[in-house]
Amino acid sequence: MNSPKLTQWGGLAAMLGGLAGMGAGITFNVAAWERAGDALLPAAYLLTAAGLAGFHALQKEYYGRIGRGGFYTATIGSLSAVAATTASFVGRVELDLLHAVGALLLIVGYILYGVATLRARILPAWCGVAFIVVGPVTLFVLGNYSAIGFGAAWLTLGYALWLRRDVPAEQSARVS
Repeated sequence: MNSPKLTQWGGLAAMLGGLAGMGAGITFNVAAWERAGDALLPAAYLLTAAGLAGFHALQKEYYGRIGRGGFYTATIGSLSAVAATTASFVGRVELDLLHAVGALLLIVGYILYGVATLRARILPAWCGVAFIVVGPVTLFVLGNYSAIGFGAAWLTLGYALWLRRDVPAEQSARVS
């Protein structure tokens, strides 16, 4: 799949992941719907990882090692969180430690990726800032509403990515 198509599909996946995250956050805060939130959370992590692949397809030639490190760290964090939340949902085992490690990897990965996004200058600066603040703010500030904040950020990031179909011609210098 060529890069513009992957970017567009990544934007769509990120928006759907954002909606799933918001849905999970809303249902977590309504006792009768909490089980639905448990089902939506793995989907949110998986779809936002696919969205991150779209961001990677758009920027990979421009952000260097920091961006690649952030991309792989966040992807591993997402997949760890998917495994932990899915296992918990099906009642197999509580993998709280794996979920915590996944969350930590996500935060570190998003911060690195945000810095690289700012340096690459392919997307608006607010996208880089959003990557940097989404993890810490949603985890440490929003508390029980963290999934809603996470989802809202990814819905917005996904829309910005979906609007991008190509890399600007004037952006030809690589960032090391």
